Amino acid sequence: MKQPLAMMLAAALAIGMLPAPNAYAAEDGASVLVQTASPVRKPMARRLAGYGTVVAGADAVTVVSVPRSGQVTRLAVAPGQRVERGAALLDFSTDPAALAAYRQAQTAVQTAQDDLARMQQMAQQQLATQTQLAAARKTLADAQAGLAALQAQGSGRSAQTLTAPFDAVVLAVNTKEGDLVAARSAVVQLARLASLGIAMGVGAQDLYRVRAGMPVRLVPVFGGSPVSGLVATLQAVVDPATRLVNVIVRPDCRGPCDSLLPGAQFRGEIELDRPTLWVVPRSAVLTDGQGAYVFQVKDGRARRVPVSVAAQTQTETGIEGDIDPQRKLVVTGNYELTDGAAVREARP
Repeated sequence: MKQPLAMMLAAALAIGMLPAPNAYAAEDGASVLVQTASPVRKPMARRLAGYGTVVAGADAVTVVSVPRSGQVTRLAVAPGQRVERGAALLDFSTDPAALAAYRQAQTAVQTAQDDLARMQQMAQQQLATQTQLAAARKTLADAQAGLAALQAQGSGRSAQTLTAPFDAVVLAVNTKEGDLVAARSAVVQLARLASLGIAMGVGAQDLYRVRAGMPVRLVPVFGGSPVSGLVATLQAVVDPATRLVNVIVRPDCRGPCDSLLPGAQFRGEIELDRPTLWVVPRSAVLTDGQGAYVFQVKDGRARRVPVSVAAQTQTETGIEGDIDPQRKLVVTGNYELTDGAAVREARP
């Protein structure tokens, strides 16, 4: 019995005796429940995102060297450590041979002074010629120059503490406690904090949008305080490792910069401009094969409006399009809509 009944119903539908299932919904005035909001037009930043690494430029790195031969008696820093101007880097004792050379230079000056005084006295008594007097003056000048050179090296000091000449990060320590080092040996390498930068990679196709002086927001990849900065320079070569072009960002360290260490990784957002856009919740914008679009409500019906996405944050999207400021935008429930579908608005 069931099989003949099913066949009769199918035949009735075929000849139009029974309405199609969707016809009942149309006659009943079925609608989709949605939430709406008024369109808002305001300035919104357009940003270009990328990732970068803290680097020390050529002008940021300084090598601290010992002025004379001697021995490192104490190390006060380690690689990666941040130091303030005037902070101790290491203690250093002068080589005994250097001390002896300084004492000999002092003796040479004293002897030359005595010889010149005697020669002046003899010249007054006409017992020495002007040539001998000039030679004595030259001997004294040479001895004084030699002593001054040793004094500039600090050879007269038996011990010395080398200090940081500016606020910096220790990049490398090339010695250890107890090492004997030669004069002018590089012992510590420092990176000036004020000269650190972030090499941020952007696609070559986006480089024309970036200009020096644009503000940048920097967020450490592995946690830490965000840092603000400005675009300093744009490199004109593609990095062979990343296939991106590096934009050098100069951070502003007047605020917290604890995470700004050489080698640290950051996510950066360059603010390209701040145009006035229609700013809507992200949920209001949908995309299909025809592009991005939103729905606005007109006379109880959903009307599809094509738009282009110009900016976006985690919660909002800035769009451009033929938006009617007098009509509400559908912000939720829009995925169930088609152009012309009946809608009913939920109460706030």
